[in-house]
Amino acid sequence: MHTTHTEAIDFPPGVIWECVRCATCCGDTSTHVRRILLLDEEARKISQTTGLDLEKFSKEATDSAPYSREIRKNRGKCVFLRDNTCQIYEHRPLVCRFFPFGVARQKDRLTFYLTKEPCQGLGRGEELDKRFYASLLKNARKRMEGAQT
Repeated sequence: MHTTHTEAIDFPPGVIWECVRCATCCGDTSTHVRRILLLDEEARKISQTTGLDLEKFSKEATDSAPYSREIRKNRGKCVFLRDNTCQIYEHRPLVCRFFPFGVARQKDRLTFYLTKEPCQGLGRGEELDKRFYASLLKNARKRMEGAQT
């Protein structure tokens, strides 16, 4: 993601959401196969934190630049999910942090949108504003810059 710090962002208005840690986004559903993609830097950090070799928890993802790896699943759920609790929550990948949102570039604007995947956190919490989405982008930029060094 090559972005400038001054570019405009669009986001869906009136979205009320907070993560309720229901773990629906941590695996496959009846209508969607979940891919939990990792940047190189994220994979290294998870490996350092858990003490696991990359191959134990992830596999190569050659079709998803800038992401290089994909977290393995056990019975359709992320291998780091135990009793509906993420074991790496503080180090979770960008794709997990962004859920239930996606982002797309449209000319000189970035547009956030709600994914089609179900999320039990929708309708809970507070209405999200531009600061929320800007924070997501700041986090993504930081990780993407780390991936390029």
